[in-house]
Amino acid sequence: MLATLFVPSVALLVPLHLTVVDMSMINAFWAVWLPVGANAFNILLVQQFYVNLSGEIFEAARVDGAGRSGCSS
Repeated sequence: MLATLFVPSVALLVPLHLTVVDMSMINAFWAVWLPVGANAFNILLVQQFYVNLSGEIFEAARVDGAGRSGCSS
């Protein structure tokens, strides 16, 4: 995943367009954010956000009635 950060985004423009065309998502909302959302930098950014959440947020959610399904802390 780290190696994909070294590839310039301009070099990925044509392969991403061909992927969107092959998946027949030309006029779909998914074609706009799926290639960008699956970018390695964005994945690392979201992962670091969830790692840095404090335990107080999870405790407040439990007080409000949230369950533990899908929670890894």
